[in-house]
Amino acid sequence: EQNYEYDAFKQMFNLNNLLLGAILFIVLIMGSLYLSCLAYLGVAGKIKRKSKELYGASLAFVPKYFIFQIIMGLIYLGPMIVIGTVVGFLFALNKVLGMIFLLLFILAMVAYFIWLAIKLIFATPALFLDDMGPIVAVKKSWNITKGKLGKVVILLLITAAMGVIGSSFVGEPMQSSFWSFAFHGSIFYLLLFLILSVISAAIAGLQVTFVMQAYDDIKGKK
Repeated sequence: EQNYEYDAFKQMFNLNNLLLGAILFIVLIMGSLYLSCLAYLGVAGKIKRKSKELYGASLAFVPKYFIFQIIMGLIYLGPMIVIGTVVGFLFALNKVLGMIFLLLFILAMVAYFIWLAIKLIFATPALFLDDMGPIVAVKKSWNITKGKLGKVVILLLITAAMGVIGSSFVGEPMQSSFWSFAFHGSIFYLLLFLILSVISAAIAGLQVTFVMQAYDDIKGKK
């Protein structure tokens, strides 16, 4: 019975399924980027004329938003990879020393991520609302949050709560429907995935609405 299960599992990972999975993964990423741009530009109110113009502008915004996501990923994960490599080297030399530095590394990364979440919370609004470049938007957020710790923390808690709700009730079912469609090819799962993707983009738009409004308020007081 175990051999049968292994053979059945092995048969799923043929070249065709792997290729289909890779294509669907790329479509998922690009679709997510496009829907995010669509939601963010809609919230920002950059284009209020025809819906076709909004769709076209969102598509044109995808490359810049993709670069922005890469930059944000490097900011968040770059130091973690470097320091994690050093901790791994120390752990190989001495387990006790490695455990001590591992604990310090975890605490430092938690503090680092919280700090970045506060300092970069307005990077996305600057990108879409003011049509800034990715690097300029990051710098703008970094500078505009100075002296605004209390307001930014409250805003961060609200958006984080919305993110948790969206991830629990939309994100997980969306991923499940995607993989169900990938392995079973059911139209039902595809439609479910598309519907949940739209809902996910709407939640993202609602989150950024709060942030953009706060960004406008802070800019107006500067």
